[in-house]
Amino acid sequence: MGVSLHTVPNQPNRILNIKDIHNVICDNDVHYFRTRLVEIEKTQNSHDGRVLPMPCILDVEQFCHERNLLLHGDGARLVNTSVASGIPMDDLVPRSRSSLCGGMLQGGITASTGLYALENQSDHLVEDHTNAQAVAHDIFIIPGIEINPDTVDTNIISSRRPRRRAGRADTGEEAGT
Repeated sequence: MGVSLHTVPNQPNRILNIKDIHNVICDNDVHYFRTRLVEIEKTQNSHDGRVLPMPCILDVEQFCHERNLLLHGDGARLVNTSVASGIPMDDLVPRSRSSLCGGMLQGGITASTGLYALENQSDHLVEDHTNAQAVAHDIFIIPGIEINPDTVDTNIISSRRPRRRAGRADTGEEAGT
């Protein structure tokens, strides 16, 4: 028994290519653990926190169902996904009531904190996402920082500073010139 991780990159448009998932599935090779679980993140950190489109989630769900694989959707940013996409949480995780907290004895305590957050904090996420978009637009005008404010769906903001070639400190010339 053990675990082996195979990461599948998203396409540039955030979509998971089912063929890419299929290519990392291990069924009959004795050198690898048999694949039993596919895990997806509904907000993609590698894509600046953008929400994974619902048709893509449904395609992965169907793929897993056809192959008798378990599907786990990371719930850490589930409310962000729901607020940003406008998709009700019941549609994102239809079995959430029976699957949250598993058989944990303290499941009620954990569930009560989540219920409080859902009932009292979800509305604040709209403001949080709007503020993140405003910050991204402010960063966009800073020279030397790369950011695409149109990709901010949630409260994750990613910016990059392009690498510059090392230069000569005494002359200010770039290396290789």
